[in-house]
Parts: sequence; C-alpha cells; structure tokens
Amino acid sequence: MKTLMLVACVACVAASVVVGTSDGESSPIAERRAKVAAGPNANAVLSLDIDASDKKMNDGNTSGTVAGAGTDVVVEVFITGLAGPILGGQFSIDTDMLTVQSAAATPGLAVLGTAEKTVSFGGFPPGVTLPNGYLGTVTLTTASDVTNMAFTVSASMNVADGTNIGETDLLTVAPLSFNTTPPRPHLTADFDGDGIVGFSDFLPFAGQYGARRGDGRYQAKYDLNSDGAIDFFDFLSFARSYGNTVPPSGGGGGGGDGGTPKMYWTDEYPQKIQRANLDGSQAEDLITTGLSDPFGIVLDVERGKMYWADRRPAKIQRANLDGSQAEDLITTGLRSPWGIALDVRGR
Repeated sequence: MKTLMLVACVACVAASVVVGTSDGESSPIAERRAKVAAGPNANAVLSLDIDASDKKMNDGNTSGTVAGAGTDVVVEVFITGLAGPILGGQFSIDTDMLTVQSAAATPGLAVLGTAEKTVSFGGFPPGVTLPNGYLGTVTLTTASDVTNMAFTVSASMNVADGTNIGETDLLTVAPLSFNTTPPRPHLTADFDGDGIVGFSDFLPFAGQYGARRGDGRYQAKYDLNSDGAIDFFDFLSFARSYGNTVPPSGGGGGGGDGGTPKMYWTDEYPQKIQRANLDGSQAEDLITTGLSDPFGIVLDVERGKMYWADRRPAKIQRANLDGSQAEDLITTGLRSPWGIALDVRGR
C-alpha cells in the first residue's frame, strides 16, 4: 500500500503540461511561466535527438525524413545542467502529425504512463542523476500519411526536483523538423566580388563549364541554379546578369568569405561553430572555445560578420566569418536565447 501511495504522489509531482498551439492562440506554457517562480532547475537544458539506434548518446539530430502512416520515430530525451537528482517529470509534444506510441526510462526512473501527447516519468526520493543527461526514449508514430509533408514538433518537459520535493521547472526546446528542405543559397554571377558582373567573371565561369558535383573540378559558386552541374542553364543565368551591379560581397558567388560560397552552423555537442562548402566539402572548425550551448546563427556577409545565440550562459555573440575576433554583444537580460535575426536594411 505504501508503494502505491508513493508512486501516485510522484505522478502528482510530475505535473501535467500542455505545450502551446501553432495557430497563434495563447500558450499555456507562457501562462505557466508567468505564474510559477523559477525553481532549482530553471537553467537546465532540454535536448532531443532523433535516433533509431537507441544508443543513449546525444548526437544532436533534430531533423529527419519520415513517410507513410504508422511509421515510428524514435526520440531520445536529454537534460543537462540539472541542479541535482530529479524525481521525474512529464514530457509533452505538440503536433497533429505524431502521437506517443511507447517510452522507456533511464535506470532509477519508470514510465508512469503515456497518453496521446504526453509521457510521465517518476521514481523514488531522493531521485536519480542522469548519465550523459539521458532521461529516456520516446517512440512516436505518424498519425496519418506524412509522405513529403513538411512539419515541426514542439516539445517541453516539466521536471520535478528530487531534493526540493514539489519544486518543478518547465523546460522547452527548439522544435524537431521533418521533411524540410533547406532553402537554396542566393548565388550571384559576381564571382570575383567586385560589385559588377563582367568579363572578369565570365572567364572563370567558362573554365568551370561542364563540371559536375563530385568530379574533382566542380566549384559550387558557379552552379547558379544549384542543381549539381555547371551547364547551359547556368550560362543563361549568367547572361541575364551580365553588366548588372550587385552589393560587393568580398567573396563572389553570394556567400561566405574567401571566394567560395559557404554554409555555416552551430554544433551543440561538442560546442563549436563550423562551416563547409555548399557541397559539404572542406568542413572546418571556426570557433571551438568560449561556447557553452550555441544555438542559431546568421550571417552579415557584406560586413564579414556572423552572429549567434548561446543559451547557457545566455548571451549573444559575433565574430568574423573566419571565426576570428569573437566577442560578446549582449550578456544581461537574457534567459535562454535560441534564435537570432538581423535587420540590416537601414545601414
């Protein structure tokens, strides 16, 4: 009888949470934040990893492809930065595309119950610590045929502290995304970056004509329609641009620095900022120190700067596009920034 009563109590501690809707209605999460004072785990970080191998290590996979109806999606749940042991909590999702199928918990915790959009975890006082931050695995399943349908999944976790019984904190995380295609980079025919599309751009373009991705000669900045081949269609794009002036980029091809278009990204585990050519080649580390939980990045190519948010400690930073001269811009008044945008229209 005592065991049953204790488990019931733990289930109560892992209070129900409903995540906000995507149609613009007021979010219960925001309302709860306004009503509940921050607890001991207010600065903990919730992370999700899409991982069918179930190896209980956070690889940072937050996007994937899924098709059909009744298809399983395995999501591992991690929490880092906890103040101490936790007693349990409730994991919630917000989407019409997926429902909870099953769940498993780290040793010391049990799955108390599942519903269509929630999983409750619980254990006995004084709670458990999480090895590698791993809390448990939640298996979701597609509720209908989602083939070629782009969608996101918002999630949250209400964490019950194991030392201060009754203290809970609501943690949120950036949405998972499925079946989404990254936007094509905007490329220009100003390959030498002098601000005008002219004969000096035509000569290197002619030298690249006929190259294809993977042939050892291909350079992505000359592939103006990003289809993997530098061909007649790219020549037509070049011809239409001939004689036009464009904002000097210092790099040509409309992206990055050093003459070759680049893609940039943040990596939460391990903490670093990297970049590579648009075909994925020549990946390199730009910043590997001074980061804790980098999330989101945006470029100001014209001025040669990149900006990003660091969730813990909460701050906004920037550096040159090659990673040099990193500096803090905003270090106060933030709690957990994970998105950033630039408005450069007025300069």
